[in-house]
Amino acid sequence: MKNNRAVNKLFIRNLRVPTLIGVYSHEQQAEQILLLTVIFKIDIQQAVFSDHINDAIDYTTVSQSILNFAKMHSFQLIETFADQCATLLIEKFKLCWLKLTVKKPSALPNADYAGITVERRSE
Repeated sequence: MKNNRAVNKLFIRNLRVPTLIGVYSHEQQAEQILLLTVIFKIDIQQAVFSDHINDAIDYTTVSQSILNFAKMHSFQLIETFADQCATLLIEKFKLCWLKLTVKKPSALPNADYAGITVERRSE
């Protein structure tokens, strides 16, 4: 069989993540919802061959890891949240590359959301 070197990306789009976040004291009193989109490059060759979850990245486990991270931490800035969450995902799932977008719908009254996108590569 021919070796296919295509780039494959797995994604979770607009995961609703409750967390304490914000610079104002009232923001640290009640959870707010962040919307996270994570995209990561993966090698799907073994998973395609076996058709078994043990050879793939389980996006349920990824999403639960994000939710647990958000539950156990509070931050003032979405920049800090995004950076530390990206680091966690790279390390825990041994990813070579990911892009994480964090959107805060309640950030501005006249906008859908404010947000940040970070890209990380493993070293």
